[in-house]
Amino acid sequence: LVFYAIALFAILLCTFMLWLSFTANINSNAWEFGVVRSIGLNVDAVIRAYIYEALCLVLSGFTLGTISGLLVGVTLALQFNLFFEMPFMLEFPGLLFFVCFLLTVFAAVGGSYYASIPLKKKRIASILKGS
Repeated sequence: LVFYAIALFAILLCTFMLWLSFTANINSNAWEFGVVRSIGLNVDAVIRAYIYEALCLVLSGFTLGTISGLLVGVTLALQFNLFFEMPFMLEFPGLLFFVCFLLTVFAAVGGSYYASIPLKKKRIASILKGS
């Protein structure tokens, strides 16, 4: 139960950080947003591209973090079991893993969508002028 509370708190902090990161990313790339819209891409397609970018970043980080965490955990467990001559047992926290995975996906989609709402309401000319 303690691990779930810590994981939830960490995901909430990561959601806030992700939202700030994507807000800064979208604001710094606002001119490109306007250019892509001016050549004919509609607003929803551009926002989908931002969401896909967020999902790629978050899912690759989640996958690499899971693999490296498993490798470190198995290595430490094998080392511990070597010293105490105990059998190796891997207990993967499946429920915690899937809860964190779902919260991460929701944070990526929500953070990138809500960060792009201010640009969605602006006209192309005002985006390109930077005002």
